[in-house]
Order: sequence, then structure tokens, then C-alpha cells
Amino acid sequence: MKEEFWAQIKADHPDYWSDKIRVMPDGYSNTIAHLFREVEQISAGRQLITIDLHHYVGGGIAASMRPRTDVDEITDEQKAMLFVLMKSWSANGDRICQMCGRPSAGILKHMDELAQEILCSEHMAERRSSDV
Repeated sequence: MKEEFWAQIKADHPDYWSDKIRVMPDGYSNTIAHLFREVEQISAGRQLITIDLHHYVGGGIAASMRPRTDVDEITDEQKAMLFVLMKSWSANGDRICQMCGRPSAGILKHMDELAQEILCSEHMAERRSSDV
């Protein structure tokens, strides 16, 4: 794990940081930072929500949110924008290479384990050649 990526995200977005993020694959660091920037922009500098990130054992990530403040303090426009952001972000969670963050080429399923990885074509080729 590239600790400097996560340390920078924690420094830049302390309001949305959770130690659960440290166990995320490195390839998700840029997309997580982007999500946090989008939420901060929608929230206009206020801490309106808490973000829960989920990394699935079978590959992929998703995000959910819950109000951090009285829900009436969040405008209808902000609610709609946050909902669309979380929905689209989670829908794309299995389209990102876990290793580098580039678009994924597919899912590599390991025959000797239950684990699988979502990888770009380059990392897919590396994994397959190392399995031979």
C-alpha cells in the first residue's frame, strides 16, 4: 500500500476520512479523493454527510452516505446532487483497476482461492503471466 497517497487524502479531506480507507487497494486512491472533492463542492464547505466506503472481497467499491447534520439543513438540490453522485460512483466501482485506477479490463478469478481482482489489461496480463 502506498501510504503517502492515503496520508495526502487524509490531510486534504479530514472530514470524510475513515481508517477503513487505509485497507483499500491503491488503485482506488484517486477516485476516492475525487469523490471527497465532489462532496465538498456540493456541500459548500459544510459537513453535511458522512461517507461510508465499502470494498468488496470479490472486487469493486461502493459508497453510501448518511446525514451528519439535521436533514432539513440539506437543501433539496444538495440531496439530489449527492444521491446522483453516490449512485454513479458506486455503479462504477467495479470498472476501476484495483492496482492503478485505470479503467478495468475484467475480473481475474483465482482458481485456488475465493478471491478475485478487478484489473486493467496491463495488470491482468501481469497476473496471468505470474500464474503460469
